[in-house]
Amino acid sequence: MSNSDNTYGVFNRQTKIMYQKQHWAIGTDADGIKNTGTWNVISQNFSDNIETAKNFFLTAEALACINDNGTQVQFAITSDGNGLKWTVAFGIKADPSEKSWATKFTETKDALVSANGWAKSDLVVANTRVAGSGIGGGAKQWFVEDSSDHLF
Repeated sequence: MSNSDNTYGVFNRQTKIMYQKQHWAIGTDADGIKNTGTWNVISQNFSDNIETAKNFFLTAEALACINDNGTQVQFAITSDGNGLKWTVAFGIKADPSEKSWATKFTETKDALVSANGWAKSDLVVANTRVAGSGIGGGAKQWFVEDSSDHLF
């Protein structure tokens, strides 16, 4: 649940969009498949269930970081149905000697990202394609993009 420190307003609103993408090397592999060298969004099926999308992408610690430090928080599934979008804004603490909610959020998020604890580990997969076999797939990774299209 988000904190309720909104007496002095809510600031530092930010919106993020998270996708899982797959990459193929440039060129044509041994199976004759032309690879573009780009990261392409992987199609997902969240059945319009925001909890499913949140739990697919983010660890419990990442969700706690967003929810505990954000004063206003809203999640959505992206319009293409393949990603998770969230907007978070931060209130001001009454005691200015305490770290701000935005600072606590950033420090916690940075620590989690550094420790590979922000996104679910299943989102990262090494290149599994076996040349000449037609089996496997390109590397997978999670990506977060900034958005100015806020949810609130």
